[in-house]
Amino acid sequence: MRHRRPRLAYDLWLHGENTADWQDQPTDEIMVWLNRQGGAEPLGSKVGRVSLGGAMWDIYEGDLGWKARSCVRVANTSKATLDLDYFTQALVRRKLLSNDKYVSGIEAGTEVFRGTGPRHQSVLGGHRLKPGLVRRGSSGGAAREDW
Repeated sequence: MRHRRPRLAYDLWLHGENTADWQDQPTDEIMVWLNRQGGAEPLGSKVGRVSLGGAMWDIYEGDLGWKARSCVRVANTSKATLDLDYFTQALVRRKLLSNDKYVSGIEAGTEVFRGTGPRHQSVLGGHRLKPGLVRRGSSGGAAREDW
């Protein structure tokens, strides 16, 4: 049996142009952490807390050569029904993300950051994902922010 300490997350990659390719460096990354164990920590500093989709999320911001923002679920879960647009819109309203970015790729899976074991990942992106502009607007009241 392998001893693993994974994080379970979505990664959204954003670019300033809707013609971005997987080879282009992103301008922004948004990570949505559903589960973290064994001391996994997001990059950067905590900048707030938000209530989205019935759960509380801590928001972190750091820099990897592009802006990296992590939305870390306060209570771990192994399953969730999420509208990832809630996260982009919460960041736009908080002025942590400009509303002129395009989603160029989405990844979801586990990542072992300590120990041994496989990385399980599903990728939607590059030429298979039609980029969408991050836009301002109401999330329909389904998401509530507490900053």
